[in-house]
Amino acid sequence: MKILIYDIETAPKLANVWGLWQQNVGLPMLLEDGYILSWAAKWHGDDNIISDSLIEYDNKIENQGDMVSGLYDLMEEADVLVGYNSDKFDQKHMNTAFFMAGKSPPVPSKSVDLYKAVKARFNFTSNKLDFICGKLGLDQKTNHRGFALWKGCMEGDMECWAEMVEYNENDVVITEQLFDKMRPWIKNMPSIPMYDRPTEGDPLACNNCGSTHVSKNGVEHLKLTSYQRYKCQEKGCGNNMRGRTLLYSKADRSSLLTNI
Repeated sequence: MKILIYDIETAPKLANVWGLWQQNVGLPMLLEDGYILSWAAKWHGDDNIISDSLIEYDNKIENQGDMVSGLYDLMEEADVLVGYNSDKFDQKHMNTAFFMAGKSPPVPSKSVDLYKAVKARFNFTSNKLDFICGKLGLDQKTNHRGFALWKGCMEGDMECWAEMVEYNENDVVITEQLFDKMRPWIKNMPSIPMYDRPTEGDPLACNNCGSTHVSKNGVEHLKLTSYQRYKCQEKGCGNNMRGRTLLYSKADRSSLLTNI
């Protein structure tokens, strides 16, 4: 299974406004639309970080399509895409850039949005990536100069661009760290053994980490069916799974009733 961790940084929209609070910005007031400043990505388990930024293309918005081509190619190879708030933010921005550049949709990949998993499974005080990583003792976001960093990049400041690329790449690193920490908690994590083309007689393997260190762990009872339950014993995983073969025959189930 090829897992791609990725993140993008975007420029703000520029507009004429009458004030600072509760503004309704109409299209005639829009001076410049937002666009992608940079992207960074890495294959899970690989130390190499791949990135690109608009400064490499004369810092011109019209060259955005050339800048995102590298990420498009990576997405074409990926089985799984991992990001933070990526379903709502990163993927939609990338799709817009691909579409505007005349590209076809990338090959469909399974999406694992860690932000959704955090919101669904936990109750942290904040769901921001930096806060979660700090709570778990992981690396955290790169400190930066605030909005001045984005403004400097838009104006072509090379120091700001170097800082932006570092910030973007580090986000990918900490996203991977959080992904590894959270994997047994991710409900929609695709099955690694499925992608590795299992054959008859292969040992049972954990869906989340691929380890064959899996043991029986009780019975999973559904409404009218039961399955063998399994738990991964690999250190740092502990994923809970169940088999796909019914434990009881049709005759055994014939005496069961269901509520109406």
